[in-house]
Amino acid sequence: MAMFGLLRAACRPHAIAGAYRASSILSRGMAVVTKTTTTGKTMQLSHGMMGFQADGAVVVQLGATAVLATAVSSRQTFGFAEVTPLQVEFRGRSAAANVIPRTATKAELLRSSSDDISSRLIDRAVRPLFPAGYSYDTDVTCSVLSADGNDLPDVVAITAASAALAVSDIPWSGPIGAVRVALVDDELVAFPTVDQLSRSTLNLVYAAGQDSATVMIDVSAHEIPADTLAAALLFADVQVQPLLAAQLELASECGRPKRQAKLHLPDQALLMAAQAMLEDRVEEIYTDLTLTKRSRAESLLDAESFAQDSLEVQFPHARRAEMQYATQSVFGKCLRKNVLSTGLRADGRGIDEIRPISIDTNVFPHLHGSALFNRGETQVFCTATLGAPDGFKNDQTVEKAMSGTFGSRPQQLWVDYTFPSYATNTARFRAGSFRTRRETGHGSLAQRALAPLLPESNPFSLKVSSEVTSSHGSSSMATVSGATLCLMDAGVELKRHVAGVACGLFRAEQPKSDEDDAEATAQPPVIVADLIGMEDRHGDLELKLAGTRVGVTACQMDMTVAGVDLSDVQRVVLKAFEHTQPILAKLEEAMPLDRIVAKDNTPCVLRVPVEDRDRARIIGPGGSNIRRLVDQTGCNMQLDDECLAIHAPSKPAADAAAAAVKDLLHEASLAAANRGGGGFGARGGGRDRNNRDRGDFRGGRDRGGGRDRGDFGRDRRGGGGGYGDRGDRGGRDNRDRKGGFGGGRGDRGDRGDRGDRGDRRRGFDGGDRRGGGDRWQRDRRDGGDRQQRAQPELVVGEVYDAVVSEVIDVGLQVDIKDQPMLLHHDRIVNKDKHWAVGDKVSVRCTYQNKSNGRFGISETFSD
Repeated sequence: MAMFGLLRAACRPHAIAGAYRASSILSRGMAVVTKTTTTGKTMQLSHGMMGFQADGAVVVQLGATAVLATAVSSRQTFGFAEVTPLQVEFRGRSAAANVIPRTATKAELLRSSSDDISSRLIDRAVRPLFPAGYSYDTDVTCSVLSADGNDLPDVVAITAASAALAVSDIPWSGPIGAVRVALVDDELVAFPTVDQLSRSTLNLVYAAGQDSATVMIDVSAHEIPADTLAAALLFADVQVQPLLAAQLELASECGRPKRQAKLHLPDQALLMAAQAMLEDRVEEIYTDLTLTKRSRAESLLDAESFAQDSLEVQFPHARRAEMQYATQSVFGKCLRKNVLSTGLRADGRGIDEIRPISIDTNVFPHLHGSALFNRGETQVFCTATLGAPDGFKNDQTVEKAMSGTFGSRPQQLWVDYTFPSYATNTARFRAGSFRTRRETGHGSLAQRALAPLLPESNPFSLKVSSEVTSSHGSSSMATVSGATLCLMDAGVELKRHVAGVACGLFRAEQPKSDEDDAEATAQPPVIVADLIGMEDRHGDLELKLAGTRVGVTACQMDMTVAGVDLSDVQRVVLKAFEHTQPILAKLEEAMPLDRIVAKDNTPCVLRVPVEDRDRARIIGPGGSNIRRLVDQTGCNMQLDDECLAIHAPSKPAADAAAAAVKDLLHEASLAAANRGGGGFGARGGGRDRNNRDRGDFRGGRDRGGGRDRGDFGRDRRGGGGGYGDRGDRGGRDNRDRKGGFGGGRGDRGDRGDRGDRGDRRRGFDGGDRRGGGDRWQRDRRDGGDRQQRAQPELVVGEVYDAVVSEVIDVGLQVDIKDQPMLLHHDRIVNKDKHWAVGDKVSVRCTYQNKSNGRFGISETFSD
């Protein structure tokens, strides 16, 4: 009983701790919801296990991939803000993929480009659903807990962020669900694996809310038809519905009531006063077709300044930001009214009209490729740089586990998009070369649009640098067109031209009464082509689409409202593809496919066939020869199984590098001929491994059993010679390491006759080891293996006469007592002398290696 009492007392603290943990989990409202997708995969949403302090925290798991999403919103505000101060962070930890970072401290110091792109996906999906006037700092953080490299976490993170906001008390009009769709073997697949995605011709990320309200799409494709993309959107919307049901169920079980946050919007009286002051003046500016972007902006700014000065008098307590919001709302209403009622836009174009396009290629002939693309007042300058195929080689293990790899080909193209402040005539501080997420996202979009058109046999790494020198709408799509032209100017044989365009959607304003409802229903939405800046800002959505004559290669859609009906989105996709065709006609006129010719300064790849016997000569000892060639020629060289690939900055440089390689091989052949390496003569009739007698060997040792090895003929200059009897080695236990080898281990027996090796100085016609032939094509099946080269018996401290038999990289090979030895260049006195085969040299034996018994020599004096 006493023992039982002690055991119970020892276990009590653990039981208490377990009970406390269980009660605390229950008190936090732990809940788990599991749903099965239409493809049979299981998605699990868990609340209450992690992120206890956050306003909302949910772990979403798909297969072995898990993401923790947390949402936190401040309860204090600094007043009115035009847009919600939302910060979204996606963190793809290397530990989630079982990878250790390659930093000095093994810590993850900088975020990757894939993290930025995933953060933008989440931000674009959740931002439109915050209520207008919500000016409280809000953070949404998505941390990847586990990434198996099979199910990608970026799409899972969108659903997790939505679930975290749904269960929190933060005002938000969710939930939304996100799905990735692939097209594998002409079949649409939801939530594809990494392997399926690598074989797919479509990579669609689709996010939508209830009632098919689309909020975000992001597409990479291999020239799929526009109607196929529209069908994939409908398929994706069906796959989203189970995810929405799971979030609604989770929110009903453990969701918190939404907080009553004050929305900071300008007073209605302020909005009406601004409209009364500005409406007529803004209508006049919008209908003046003689104005440019800058003059129109200056006129609108003058009108805005006049109105704000008047509003300050009427509303002294209003903030400057509220008055600016009121004036901008007037600009947006007038713009929407003109587009819907008259079909005319602020710059006088019709809704389907593309701005004038001008193109200039080969702007700077020194560059590999360059192009200046102008569409209206939007201008981009693009350059193409060609490099060696390993110019951007890095470790992408973590990025592949976080965002996957679309297509089976390795990455060969990088697009660097830069948007300086002068492009919009604004002054902005820029910290060094730091790129914004917007620049990263736009560069990625242009890169995905161009990648499917690269030639299959492209031997280069390609980098496109795009600098926006003037912006008035859709500079990213102008980058796609400019990048196409500069790549072709550099001689890159793209399969087809690629062009991009931005389209928008304008719908009637939300009805305020039954009469307004009837009028809005009768007025259909209007799709406008080639958006300008103010249309992008005041429209309902912006859809950017890039494609060829065959199909779509990239697409991206952002919302400014809380979702647009899927049918309207499909209409915009089809219309945008139509609007790319006139732009493609301009590109084809400026740079036809038959005009793609490499410049003189364009890098080239020259492949030099290499025989097996020359591979070692090119590489050299420890790679010394090929490194010297790279340093001398300035070309990158890669040796594969068949040839030597020379990546040179120009054709003349490649020819010079090829000549240097041939000179190296010629010198190596002459050196081999000078040292008598041409032929071997007859090697005799093999050896008997069962009975071999090694003969006399430094004092003799009898190895027993024996094999008949015969007369070896070690005199390399004149044949002949032999080993003789190796003697009695004795037992291993009686072996004296300092006094040589002795003792009785038994007689190894007779080694047999190995035959005459012949005269090695007779050249390449000295005979095959089986009876004649070239030494490089010898067959060892009849002659047996060569024995390791022996050393002459020397005495430490004695001086010997030697003859140079070969000049090599590390020094001289000399013959002492008719046996070759190495005289290292560090031990040569006459370092400036030009040594040649046949020169005489005096050497001194300086040491003997105790481990292997080999001798070392150095030059003593020389004539």
